[in-house]
Amino acid sequence: MIPSSTPFIAGYKDLRLFSKQGGMGLIYHGHDENTDEEVIIKLMDLPRDVQDYPTYLRRFTRETDVANLLAADHHQHEHVLAAIDHGDTLHPTDEHHAVPYLVYPYIAHGSLSNILSDKPWQNWSLLHIADIIIQAATGLFHLHKLRIVHQDVKPGNFLWSPTNTVQHSARRIHIWLIDFGTAEWEGETISPIGTEGYIAPEQALGHIECSADQYALAVMARLLLTGYQPPSTRHPTAPPLDMDLTQLNHKRLYAQELDHVMHKALAQDPDERFGSVLAFAQALQKAILQQEEQPPSGTHHTSFPASPLLRESFQSVDYQAPTERAPSIDLLPPPQKEANSSASYPLPPQQTPPLHTLPLPPESAPLSRHDIPIVMPPILSPVPHQPVNETLSLKSPAQRVPLHSTLSLPLFPLQKLFTVQLPNRPTTLSWSPDGTTVACTFHKDAPRLIYNNQRVETLSSFTYGHCACWSPDSRLLAISICNDDHPQGELRFWDRNSAREYYQPLQFQQSTPIYGLDWSRNNLFAIWLENELFIWDCATLSPHAQFPPSLFSLPLSSNMRCDRRSTLRWSPDGTWLAAGANNGTVTCWRPPHLFTRREKQSFPKSIASLSWSPDSTTLAVAFANKQVMCWNLHTDSIIWESLPERPTMLSISPQTAQLVAATGKGLYFSALGDAAPNACQAGQFHAAWSSTNKLATLDPHNDEVLVIWQG
Repeated sequence: MIPSSTPFIAGYKDLRLFSKQGGMGLIYHGHDENTDEEVIIKLMDLPRDVQDYPTYLRRFTRETDVANLLAADHHQHEHVLAAIDHGDTLHPTDEHHAVPYLVYPYIAHGSLSNILSDKPWQNWSLLHIADIIIQAATGLFHLHKLRIVHQDVKPGNFLWSPTNTVQHSARRIHIWLIDFGTAEWEGETISPIGTEGYIAPEQALGHIECSADQYALAVMARLLLTGYQPPSTRHPTAPPLDMDLTQLNHKRLYAQELDHVMHKALAQDPDERFGSVLAFAQALQKAILQQEEQPPSGTHHTSFPASPLLRESFQSVDYQAPTERAPSIDLLPPPQKEANSSASYPLPPQQTPPLHTLPLPPESAPLSRHDIPIVMPPILSPVPHQPVNETLSLKSPAQRVPLHSTLSLPLFPLQKLFTVQLPNRPTTLSWSPDGTTVACTFHKDAPRLIYNNQRVETLSSFTYGHCACWSPDSRLLAISICNDDHPQGELRFWDRNSAREYYQPLQFQQSTPIYGLDWSRNNLFAIWLENELFIWDCATLSPHAQFPPSLFSLPLSSNMRCDRRSTLRWSPDGTWLAAGANNGTVTCWRPPHLFTRREKQSFPKSIASLSWSPDSTTLAVAFANKQVMCWNLHTDSIIWESLPERPTMLSISPQTAQLVAATGKGLYFSALGDAAPNACQAGQFHAAWSSTNKLATLDPHNDEVLVIWQG
């Protein structure tokens, strides 16, 4: 319904009809009366059929809800255009109907649809196109972290503005994601909605999944790289989506990796796509970087190599030609992985793998899951991730922490709950299984219990504690003690309910603290002494009783020692026990079965931390050489990941399976299937998820301040 008059909206002037959007919205251009800045006002239109009014109102109300969420200070993002105002006003054609409106900043240059007239697939650097996809993916990834699915990703829903390429050669334009009229909360099922040609198969069935946005972004990337629209009734002769990019634009595109990445992102089965929309964009950018580093040898390609300054700005991975001495690898998962893995992509038949994939050495053939213990195969050195700027800000997640390239990481969406001043830097942060309390131990101070209501309890009967772990019922806290005056390894147990010690202390003939200890959900208590693991069954022990002899022990080789905290970990279901040694060996047992056969393979560096996935299938391992790996015990698949700094602690959220790695300079986040960090946040040294998805870490500027975030 095209209005014949202009609506009155308090605080705004000079309104004129700009366009009609999606049949449900009227777009007006105007000015803010206070600042005189240009704005765009989206007003809900009235349907021609009164029976459609509830649908119009529902969609606009949902868009308002999403806009309000994205406008909050801690949810703003530099690649998502947030609303600056909203309200209700009379419809310009019917004064009896009040309709909602949203106000957005005005971006003068238009949408990416305007860019198509410039034929970027012919005239733009491929690196600049890759940067557009990275920007779009970071905006969408931000939505997905909030469980929002956009559902209408296409060039027309991204606004752009030129950047100063002299100051920032790696970025030609800055883009914003707009139009949340089709956005829905993830997991819902509604009637299919979106734009023909960009609709993912699952979206066509009415399923609201984040994977649909990845599919649509891949279609948009295909258009920008080749100039071909997706097949639709408007473009019935368009080439099918499964056609290779290198065929569609053979004069500019020749790296097979580009085809592999695109086929994976456009897979019909969403489980076969990348683990996240950001993982897809990063994989595409890496493939383009690979092509830039290996220009075509023939003359049949039209190549526009980027300038050295531009290429250096984009160089997030140091791609080098593989050699026999040091095979080069990519951070993409190897193509040999199973097709249903969210971190793999299929190779076309009878086609050699791309240069930058990692072939596992022959000696690392998959072991049977029944062969216990299982020892992880050796690691080849990965290409390092570029370092992150040391300055991490807590001001707003809309800010970004830049890398030395445009593969910058968005800030992971967290809401700060509170901070607590500590006596000094803690040695351990350990959440109780019920998620109500985090235990902090210190090298030279009594342990503290920090409750969710911000109450702090000091366990003054303990001079200090080196590390701690909780019983499965969250009642008992086991604390490792070692007196410097009389060095001797000791374990003591604190009853949170009665505020007193529970069992008799355990003392051992060991002159160093016990760093390896953990409690399973089945009440099996494990500790690591010298080169042997001991297991107790605490289910039948009575209060203040003396510990009986251990249930059984697991001998280790003489060169396997525990010198780091959080390197002895039970799986969440209590069926596996993992130990990470100082010589770089990771071994898993499935008690109570004992096996003497052991195939020991060493990693390059000592192990800093271990953490299990919520379903107990995947073990994340952090190494002192800046590596983090995720090992699936069922498929024997290994995902390779490189961090900018040495990791000090790993933690996987029991709720979301989100992996966080803490370093001395920040926190890095990724999904278990991702090949590299895809988000970061301020913090240092410690990172521990609770069962209620709270994250405990230390303030980035003061390691004596505990920060509790809500994920």
